Amino acid sequence: MDALVSDRHMQPAAADGGPSTHGAIRLTIAAIALLLALQFALIFTRAVNWDEFFFYGQVAQFARGQLPTPLQTIHVHAFQWLLALPGSTVDHILAARIPMFGFELVTLGVIYALARRFTDPLVSALAVLAYLSAGYVLQHGMSFRVDPPVTASLVVALAVLARAPLRWWSVLLTGALIGLAGMITIKAVLYAPAFLGMAWLRWAEAGRDRATGLRIAAIGLAALAIFAALYLWHAAAIAASAAPLAQAASAPSPTVPDTGAQAGAVLNRSASDMFFIGVPPYWRMIVKAASLAPLFALLILTAPLAIARSGLSRAAKWALAGLWMPVLTLALYRNSAGYFYVFLLPPLAIAASCGLDWLRSRFGALPVIAVMLAIALATWASDDRKVLASQQSVTDAAQRMFPQGTAYFDHSGMIGSFRKANGFMTPWGIEQYRRAGTNSYRAAMETQTVPLLIENDIMVTAALTGGDRTAILLPEDARAWRENYVRYWGTIWLAGKSLPAGSAIDSEFLIPGRYRVEGHDVSVDGVPHEAGDIVTIARGMYLLANGSKRPARLVWADIADPPQGKAPQGDLWLGY
Repeated sequence: MDALVSDRHMQPAAADGGPSTHGAIRLTIAAIALLLALQFALIFTRAVNWDEFFFYGQVAQFARGQLPTPLQTIHVHAFQWLLALPGSTVDHILAARIPMFGFELVTLGVIYALARRFTDPLVSALAVLAYLSAGYVLQHGMSFRVDPPVTASLVVALAVLARAPLRWWSVLLTGALIGLAGMITIKAVLYAPAFLGMAWLRWAEAGRDRATGLRIAAIGLAALAIFAALYLWHAAAIAASAAPLAQAASAPSPTVPDTGAQAGAVLNRSASDMFFIGVPPYWRMIVKAASLAPLFALLILTAPLAIARSGLSRAAKWALAGLWMPVLTLALYRNSAGYFYVFLLPPLAIAASCGLDWLRSRFGALPVIAVMLAIALATWASDDRKVLASQQSVTDAAQRMFPQGTAYFDHSGMIGSFRKANGFMTPWGIEQYRRAGTNSYRAAMETQTVPLLIENDIMVTAALTGGDRTAILLPEDARAWRENYVRYWGTIWLAGKSLPAGSAIDSEFLIPGRYRVEGHDVSVDGVPHEAGDIVTIARGMYLLANGSKRPARLVWADIADPPQGKAPQGDLWLGY
């Protein structure tokens, strides 16, 4: 590959004043290897993020014939094998992190290859270390979500554009990778400046001739064609997976979705909801991202000046500027939580190579390596490894209670093999729900049996307890939750009714099924039932009475294996 590098875009190696250049490269490689080993350990110890549960849930939805859209779900084909593994949802996600780690390894290799387009081996290796040592990358680079695969697809496409001869095979390969990235997530478009800068460099190197310009333009056409082909194939696969479900319900056979309508709807929604004007909603995470990689953040901030003052050609400077420009998305792209930096930082690491070259020349490589490594080690050591055990306990308990699966409510889809009855309760998801103004939670309880609720977010807690943030759910939905569920084991709630001592109330049951009387005798519509009795309830209003001086309750009875031992305490998520 190095033979393809144009020498006039290379920076000369500078003296380090410390270890030799070869020694500094070995130290950098050793630091990278250490961080990779520590990150690999995090695969099995770091708590599952809510987006990882959501990502896994889409895999399970496809297997059940319930995947709602072809856009941003193409990964379901590559991960169907997860469903055949033993263990719980958490076990499956931990296994899925291993191929995600592989995608990150690809990204690291390509960062080096692209940086070599502009600088020497030592600075290129330092660019790889800068990316990997960034706190959010160390924590989320192997997470089971769209960022690792889409990042690998895009940077490989950049590398082919930057370093391969512009032949028909490289044009098709680059276009295919871009089209695939667009199917993985539409935020792939945020890399557009990086591709434009690299295309400009290749065109300038070729003397701006017409043939090269046409080949570069053909990459865009190939990307659109591949995107469309993948969309149609994936949409047809979704329809085929849904066909048995539709036949079982005596419904008409599903058809391939209206591709134009769906794509237009998603793009319109993205334009209005995924971007913002004003203060970044995740500005605290921007600050934290900088604090977890202060040297890298400084290099990113000063990259335009360092690029301008470098000895590179004008075209190379424009290419590096294009690689730097995705950082501006922090000022307009809404969904820039911690995992976003896995996607954002690879082109910025390459753009920072000019600044890294200056640091290496001024201070030597050793201080640069030491600063990056020390902060990354502190980030790794401070990771809370207790949360994963709590998540495992809750998911294991739920799956033992309902071994055949069930419909349930929660924040993020924590039990991917079950049927989630509500939407993903992200800030964006709740905004869409409230904008619709429909009591969709109550509607779900009126049309399907939802005996399980998992209290795995402060929004869920508020709706269940009537706290200050109850207004997140519409009043009817919040009331339906509070009046139809009782706490059973830790964060696991079951369908049920609480009856204070000496109470007689008219109460609506929205969850039909068998209930166990607990605590004391109660009467249902005047019929007495002793503690331990099983009462079959249909949807509707009932008069419930507890004439004793002790509280009583009715609790969902159809569970296979009640949880044993003390329920886990504390949060089920790690903060960013």
